[in-house]
Amino acid sequence: MSLEDMSKCVHPPRIYRGDLVMVWHFKWRHTAKSIIFK
Repeated sequence: MSLEDMSKCVHPPRIYRGDLVMVWHFKWRHTAKSIIFK
């Protein structure tokens, strides 16, 4: 399920959705760096 599909189903406020996406990207990047540098 893509983020676009989720936004269509949930219809969260735009600002909240933007923050959620930023947090999600930050966590994904952090996880990727942890794996790369181990």
